[in-house]
Amino acid sequence: MMSSSGGDEIETPPSPSDVDAVRAYVTTGPLFPQLEMRDRDVTETRVAEWIALVAELCDVLGFDAHSMDDAQASRTYRYYLPVYLWTEARILAHVDAYQTPQRSRDPPPPLVVGLSAPQGCGKTTVVSTLVKLLERRGTRAASLSIDDVYLTGAEQDALAAANPTNALLRFRGNAGSHDVGLGVETLRALRDVNGVRGDGSEARGAVRVPRYDKTMRGGRGDRAPVDAWPEVQAPLDVVLLEARPRSTASTFVSLPRRTRAATRVAPPPPPRPPTPPHPPNDPPPRPRDGCSGSPRSAPTRAMRSTPTSSPWTRRCRTAGTTRFRRSSTRGSS
Repeated sequence: MMSSSGGDEIETPPSPSDVDAVRAYVTTGPLFPQLEMRDRDVTETRVAEWIALVAELCDVLGFDAHSMDDAQASRTYRYYLPVYLWTEARILAHVDAYQTPQRSRDPPPPLVVGLSAPQGCGKTTVVSTLVKLLERRGTRAASLSIDDVYLTGAEQDALAAANPTNALLRFRGNAGSHDVGLGVETLRALRDVNGVRGDGSEARGAVRVPRYDKTMRGGRGDRAPVDAWPEVQAPLDVVLLEARPRSTASTFVSLPRRTRAATRVAPPPPPRPPTPPHPPNDPPPRPRDGCSGSPRSAPTRAMRSTPTSSPWTRRCRTAGTTRFRRSSTRGSS
């Protein structure tokens, strides 16, 4: 790992002609440790490649590489560049892992790379920029967003009418407003576009990818006509999937391990053992926080670590309720 990545971030945008400044600016960014590069990996040749990539990014984004402001420089050098390098490394690793003597002539299925973030975080901008840059550099890419497989306008209206008391189903956006079957079918078609399906049948050499038009129906949105969907031709190297946080995306589709990008995800905590039933004649267990009521809740546990000299003090007013008030410490302003 780069030792310089642990230091203070350098805020001054570098000049593309200054290799040392570009190296320092990129390697002190927050995403650089994800690339797992060592000091000896960051050679002048590699930094020169980064500078060339940033120049192409600026061309795609409409920036001037020689006069970027702080926000533009951080976005290109410390966000889009590391994400592109991370994606490129996994595509190469996927191809290497697939190629064996038995299938050296078969094209590997495209790698599916998922980008998960809440709504409004810029997923579409990142993905569209990556697709353009990958295509420029000879990597055949396609994109699919979970927003592109919303229910049709008529289906959404029917869903809302069938659940009049559920405000979450009134409009698109929440879980339940997606055509999961369409998303699964599209991803599987993209996965199989390069060759033979698992059942031995010939895969299609072209796939139409759904698109959703949020401007239709006066801004309420509707699925675009099929003839407006982009057609993806084989061969295909990577599919970039825009999704939502795990709780939503996990219901979408499960693809074979060899077609998915490997990411480091912390395993979920083990389930808590069930609480044994309380005998009816025994007194209730004593609360663990010293207050009357139920065992302490998460907010109470958090406050246990607050020093006694803190201006905030804890008061248990009612059973199971924690309240806070400003202490009237003498001498405080």
